[in-house]
Amino acid sequence: MREYIQIGKIEAAYGLSGEVLVSHKLKEAFPKDKLSTIFIAKNKNSYIPYFPSSIKIKNTHKAYIKFEDINSKEEAHAILRKEIFIPKKEFEKIATRESEWYYLGFKVKEEKQILGEISDIIVLPQGQLLAQVFQEEKELMIPLSEQTITDLDDKNRIISVSLPDGLLDLYNES
Repeated sequence: MREYIQIGKIEAAYGLSGEVLVSHKLKEAFPKDKLSTIFIAKNKNSYIPYFPSSIKIKNTHKAYIKFEDINSKEEAHAILRKEIFIPKKEFEKIATRESEWYYLGFKVKEEKQILGEISDIIVLPQGQLLAQVFQEEKELMIPLSEQTITDLDDKNRIISVSLPDGLLDLYNES
């Protein structure tokens, strides 16, 4: 089970004092007053803690963050394009059920088989949601809608789905 949830990515250095521009998935739920630690992935399953000294919201998807110990534009460049994470427990406290990101970390189950854990949510232009799930290193894109979701177990963090015939077969053929 994953200990951290990816909430965004560092996009750019901002200013001369080491501030960075972060794009994030949390929209209005971005916890600017509650984040004491943000983790940056050094490599797969290796997370380095960074401590925000200030967070300023730019808009619903972006924020400026100044980290302790990053004091110049050059130092900020070392963390550019890195994904940022927060602990799963902290994420569960701030993500509301109305947010599509609430479902990150849920397991997807079809019939009696667990397909995997949701690692990302993709929002298509028409509003359709796709859950990115990895099953033994194979990426599955699972549609989430009123037609496919059959049960939602918040306590155990499981989404039960009924998928269109043949959808999983497409992934198993490759």
